[in-house]
Amino acid sequence: MNKQQPISSQQAQAEVMQVTTESPIPGFFLKNSQQNRKLQVIMAQINTDYGGQVNLPYSVGTLQAYAEKFTEIRENVEFCGFIFKRDSVADILDRIGSADLVAFSCYMWNWQLNIAVAKELRKKNPNIFLVFGGPHIPNNMDGFFAEHAYIDFACHEEGEATFYNILTAIIRGDSFTNITGLSFYDRESEQVYHNKRQEKFIDLDEIPSPYLTGVFDSLMTRETGFRWMALWESNRGCPYGCTFCDWGSDTLSKVRRFSMGRLQQEIAWFGEKNIAFLFGCDANFGILPRDYEIAQMLVDIKKKTGFPEKFRVSFAKKTNEKVLDIAKKLDEEGLNKGISISLQSLNSQTLNYIKRTNINSESFASLQAKFMFHGIPTFTELVLCLPGESYDSFLDGVAELLDNGQHYGINIFFCSILPNSDIARPAYQKEHGIKSVKIPIFLAHRSRTSEVGFPVENDLIVYQTNSMPVADWKRVYIFSWTVQCFHVLGMLQYTSIILNSHLGISYRDFYETLTLFARNNPDSLLGEELKIIDTILDNILAGRGFDQFIDGFTDANWPTEEASFLRLSRNIETFYEEASSFLALLIDRSGISLVEENLLEDLILFQKSILKRYDRVDNLVIEVGFNFLEYVQGTLFSNPVPFQSGRFRYRVLTGSQWGQDPVKFSREVVWYGRKGGKFYFPVEQLQVDE
Repeated sequence: MNKQQPISSQQAQAEVMQVTTESPIPGFFLKNSQQNRKLQVIMAQINTDYGGQVNLPYSVGTLQAYAEKFTEIRENVEFCGFIFKRDSVADILDRIGSADLVAFSCYMWNWQLNIAVAKELRKKNPNIFLVFGGPHIPNNMDGFFAEHAYIDFACHEEGEATFYNILTAIIRGDSFTNITGLSFYDRESEQVYHNKRQEKFIDLDEIPSPYLTGVFDSLMTRETGFRWMALWESNRGCPYGCTFCDWGSDTLSKVRRFSMGRLQQEIAWFGEKNIAFLFGCDANFGILPRDYEIAQMLVDIKKKTGFPEKFRVSFAKKTNEKVLDIAKKLDEEGLNKGISISLQSLNSQTLNYIKRTNINSESFASLQAKFMFHGIPTFTELVLCLPGESYDSFLDGVAELLDNGQHYGINIFFCSILPNSDIARPAYQKEHGIKSVKIPIFLAHRSRTSEVGFPVENDLIVYQTNSMPVADWKRVYIFSWTVQCFHVLGMLQYTSIILNSHLGISYRDFYETLTLFARNNPDSLLGEELKIIDTILDNILAGRGFDQFIDGFTDANWPTEEASFLRLSRNIETFYEEASSFLALLIDRSGISLVEENLLEDLILFQKSILKRYDRVDNLVIEVGFNFLEYVQGTLFSNPVPFQSGRFRYRVLTGSQWGQDPVKFSREVVWYGRKGGKFYFPVEQLQVDE
């Protein structure tokens, strides 16, 4: 085995001062083996409960499945259950009981709760073993045990073998110094050790499936009332090295595969167990030729059992025709939860700084048109405030996305600093002038009461770089909110497409002017929304987060653009009156002389009529002087139709899907309907009698 690598004696002494009185003695279980009982172990992977939908604790289940394949573990260790959803610290302590060891899988969304539980466990039982692992454990451990004296073991990266070796060392009373992938404090030598890195599994089938080995059977039998979601790997590894990313500390690595036979059995298990939602943990699904066959297996099992209902995964970074074929296959049975055409930035300098390459603009536009033709929703993620990105480059990038046909799925996120990403390195931050703030993590669509009484989880986000001062960061966020609310969610989407294609008004000018209108009219609905966004940004910079709950709609934490959409939906007529004034300002600023009478008035009428709203139950017939529907559909599907004037009559099929119920409307349209852009009523053209 590899020798350990202790830290410096000076640093060790600083950490020992805090750890000595709290850490258990290594090998205590062997010394008390006369108790004639097994080591009792609890596995904890805590996730948020989303409306009764809960993830099976796959990561720790995999650790258990690997350990239990060894006779020594089966004879000497009793796995006593899982902590799998957020509860109060007191409730979690009750469930852990008198366990000898608790293993925590740590992510940014459960770190604070994990450490709160661990602190109380240490007080309750000084001899308990506390094992921490997962993506939130830093590779740079300077000061870690001084800050977290209650933790015994920190596992790095791929943890199955490391966890097994911890268990065997406890059982035998062996030293922990030869366990690779482990950092720990050894009281006997008064050292904090950072052992050598654990080699990754070459043959992933050495790791038994927690699904197929029955690891979760008793949990699923005992815990009723949930709709189970499952995490699933078909491979591990990512050949890319994006500086803002840490894909399980497995970036810049060869893609290793689980066998197709194993995957097929797991897929059958998902169907048999009625798994509602399957989340693929692959970094680049579609990068391997066999991924189409995997998609086919998922389709076959859903046809047979009805499950899984949906499958979501991160598709290959460079989306191509293979991904399109996979998406078409998944779409056959409604499995597809949306296809990611990943970009993160469209600025060449930024892409260089973050070590990323994208498909070119022409390829993106071509693929987007094909996805649209097949009715397959896509989404493109952009990251705000990456190194090298400026106000102008970001806005131009968003406009380019719109020009290339991405109208329904632009998702813009803060740049989070993950513990083991390149962007977390002090030298990288200094080079790019990165400043960050810690805020409460935003959990979209969680209920208002789900986090009451729990420790607040944190997110470390970037708000300034050399190329984007904080004032520009605010302006970029406001523009991002404007595009996502009024374009992606449909409120002015047809309007902007027509003015862009027919009059040549750029998307950037359209939405910058909309922001200007809101700023210049603070008492308008738009102005009031902008004030809310200003306050949110000030709160973020003060470390207070940006949760929004809106009375009268679904009890959910709404992203800023969705919150604005819902508030404006209460005053939709007034909003479109303001939009008419905004269009007058836009045309004036553009220097365009309109020759088509009533163009703007008819455009607002059409836009307002087709937008879904909860207060309409009867079908609506409208007549306008232009072929708005056909023109926009031609633009969206890359099948241009000439813009024509005349008499055009349309029936808007509103129906009564929500029965004037804003709660149902907000859940089905805004929450569930966002992917795929389901914000418009069906529209049919009627014959006009001359």
